[in-house]
Amino acid sequence: MQFIRSMPGLLLGLSLSVGAASLAQAQTKAPAVMETGTNVYMEPAFKQFDAHLADCTKKTGYDPDNVPKKVGKFALAPGEDAWRACAYQGVENILIPQSRAPGLYRSLVDTHKILTTQMQRKIVTRDERRAKIEALIVDIQIEEAKQMSRASSTPPKKTEAERNEWMRRQVDALRGLGSG
Repeated sequence: MQFIRSMPGLLLGLSLSVGAASLAQAQTKAPAVMETGTNVYMEPAFKQFDAHLADCTKKTGYDPDNVPKKVGKFALAPGEDAWRACAYQGVENILIPQSRAPGLYRSLVDTHKILTTQMQRKIVTRDERRAKIEALIVDIQIEEAKQMSRASSTPPKKTEAERNEWMRRQVDALRGLGSG
């Protein structure tokens, strides 16, 4: 069952330099959104945001999945600052307008900015920043799933088989929220 859309663009965009393995681990902790019929909540926005991030990488030369090993634990990689500004703009213009929890996205961006400043001041490391951002992303995923569940609290289908399928998805969704 395709039950979540785990915000790859947002995870890539705001974890910045996390790496694919850590991202995959964060994505499995909680669902971002639930499937409703054949549509996945915010899917078009996430696709647009992913394309925006690819464009940010192309423009700045910075790729958060391929940060050179020589970049220190308190340093920004070449092009990272410009890439972050581009990614933040994408969150504001693409994801926030489509979200049921826009304040959480704004808080995530604000927190990332604060942590990046602290990283440059050698208060937190890149890894610590990543861990804190990943925790916030999980919070957003959980809240988005709750909002979607509330919005779809009545079965969208009319036949008995379709109502049963809807109920099965709701139960599976709740099981997913409890894992991790």
